[in-house]
Amino acid sequence: MWCLCLRTGYETVGSRNRVGMPRNLMPGFPMGAPQRELINVPVMGIPAINHGMMDMRGSVGMHMGMRHHMRGRGRGRGFDHGRLGNKPYRNYANCSLEVKKIPKEKNTIVDLNSHFERFGKIVNIQICFENDPEAALITFSSPAESQEAYRCTEAVFNNRFIKVFWHNKEKVGL
Repeated sequence: MWCLCLRTGYETVGSRNRVGMPRNLMPGFPMGAPQRELINVPVMGIPAINHGMMDMRGSVGMHMGMRHHMRGRGRGRGFDHGRLGNKPYRNYANCSLEVKKIPKEKNTIVDLNSHFERFGKIVNIQICFENDPEAALITFSSPAESQEAYRCTEAVFNNRFIKVFWHNKEKVGL
């Protein structure tokens, strides 16, 4: 904390002056002289909460922890999610999921049914969806069942590269 020593006019921190010289070795202080107690002196125009703290420009300002918005580089403001555009419309009545990047030997009705049947009643399974040999379309009987399959954190066929997406019926018509 910066205080003003009234006897010498030097700004001090603890028992050292601004240039780092011990107070008892400064001109005007006899050796072994008792240190004087420093007191806070209110100054007009400076809020009392600052207690004389100086910012990097040398003027009295906020405490260092409160100036996080003033620093340059570093963590900054964070990621701007607005630049990604609007989220696509989610149809909550949708019962169909697209599964992509399925290995060709696992993209069979039997294998897909054995994995996804635990989430609910499967109405339809279409393999090679949109002429992609690594894609499938799975339709459940209710949106709740498809939601449960979509939110499952376990990898499909223990393969983390297989991805599950919501089926968008409007996209198919393009």
